[in-house]
Amino acid sequence: VVSESNSLVGGSNSDQVSLTGVTALTNGNYAVRSAAWNNGIVALNAGAVTWGIGTVGITGQVSAQNSLVGTATNDQLGSGDVEILDNGRYLVTDPRYNNRNGRVLIATPTPNLTGDVLFNDSIGSPLEFTASSIVAILASGTSVTLQASNDITLNSDITVNSNVGGAFKLQAGRNINLNADLTTGNGDFTAVAGDTGMVADDRKPGIPTITLGAGASINAGTGTVILAANGGNFVNNSGSAAPITANRWLVYSSAPPANLAEGIIAPFKHYAQNFVDGVTPDYATTGNWNLYSIAPVLSVTPAAQTIGYATHYSNVTPLLSGFIGGDSSATAGISGTPLFTIPGSSGYATLGTHDVAYDRGLASSLGYTFADNAASSGELTVVLPQAAPELSIDTLASILSGTNTSMLAYTVHTGVEFDTQNSSLVSTADCGVQMPQDAPASACQ
Repeated sequence: VVSESNSLVGGSNSDQVSLTGVTALTNGNYAVRSAAWNNGIVALNAGAVTWGIGTVGITGQVSAQNSLVGTATNDQLGSGDVEILDNGRYLVTDPRYNNRNGRVLIATPTPNLTGDVLFNDSIGSPLEFTASSIVAILASGTSVTLQASNDITLNSDITVNSNVGGAFKLQAGRNINLNADLTTGNGDFTAVAGDTGMVADDRKPGIPTITLGAGASINAGTGTVILAANGGNFVNNSGSAAPITANRWLVYSSAPPANLAEGIIAPFKHYAQNFVDGVTPDYATTGNWNLYSIAPVLSVTPAAQTIGYATHYSNVTPLLSGFIGGDSSATAGISGTPLFTIPGSSGYATLGTHDVAYDRGLASSLGYTFADNAASSGELTVVLPQAAPELSIDTLASILSGTNTSMLAYTVHTGVEFDTQNSSLVSTADCGVQMPQDAPASACQ
C-alpha cells in the first residue's frame, strides 16, 4: 500500500506528485518535479521540486523542508526544465514564477550522512544532512551520533520503519531544536544541550535549551529517551502534554519551569541531580523522571514555646518554607524527627528568652536539604514554674508512706521541700512555688 511511510506523496487532493517528471542526476540521485503541488490553501499549483537519494529514496509529504517550493498560486515550480550541473547540483527553470516573469534556481542538495559527526569535524562551518540518509543508517540497526559545538536543529521527520533501530544521539554545545517528528524504531534517543565536550571557540553565548517545536513528538517504542539541558531549560512547545512515547524517559534541566505547562510532567522528580552521560541515578532506574540540578534548601522555623525552668523544648512540628515546583510539606517526601539546639546554652536554659536553632533530623525523598531560619529568633521563653498547691497532713502522710507518687518534689508554703526520691527534708528558699532541686538560688529572688 502506498503511503507517506514508504513513498513521496502529496498532502492534498490534486497535488499530483511527479506529474512533470523525474530527472536523474550525475551522482545517482534524482529530482522529482511536481508542478501542480499545492502549498497549503493560499498558494494553489505553487509547484515543487524534491531531491531524492538514489540508494534509499525519499518518503513523506512534499514540503518546504524537503523541496524547493513555489510560494504563490500558479507559480508551478517544476513546470520547466531541470538541468544537471557538477557536484550533484542542478538548475531548475521556473518560467511561470511571478505572473510568468520567471526565474532560475540552482539547487545544492543536502549531503547524505555517512557516519558519526563529531565536535572537531568542520569547525566553524554549518553542516546539513538529509533525514532520509539518517533514517537509512538507523534502520540498519547502526547507531548515529551527531555533535555540534553550537546548535542542532531537526526540521524534517525521521521515521525508522524497523523494529531494531540504532541508537540516535544528538550533542550540542548550546541548543537542540526538535521541530519535527522522530520515530526511532525502538532505538534509544538521547539529546544533550550544553554538552561540555564542545569546542568553546565555536559556541555562541546563550543558556542551553532543548525545545520541542509545535506539533513535534518523539516515539522510541521500547527504547529509552533522555533529554538533558545541562544548566539550562527544557521547553515543550509541541502542544501536547505527553509528546514522548517510550519504554521510559528522563528529562534533565536546571529547575522546574515557571509555567509548568511549558514543560513535561513526569510521575517522579528529584532535585540536586546533574546529568552524567551514561550514568542513571540509582533511584531513577524505573519510571519517567524530571531531574533538576537546582538544590533547593528548606528553611526550618522552630515553633514558639513557653516552658517552665528545667523542662525541655518540645519537638513541635516546625514551619517549613522554600518549596518550589508546586511542592508542599505534604508532597515533598519529608521524613524524620527534627532536633533543635539552644545556642549558648548547656543543660537547662536560664530564665528569659532564647533562640532555638534547627540542628538535624529531617530528610526529603525529592532531594531537598534543610537549614535553620536564622532570621527567626526568640522562639523559647523560660519562666518560673507555677505555684505549688498547699498540701494537707493526710497528703504528706501518703507521700511519706509511698502510696502517693504524683509529685516527686514540691515546695509548701513553709519553704520546706520534701524529696521523695531521697526520703529526706531539705531546706530551701521560701519561694512559695515548686522548684527543681538544681535550680539556682537566684531563681527565687
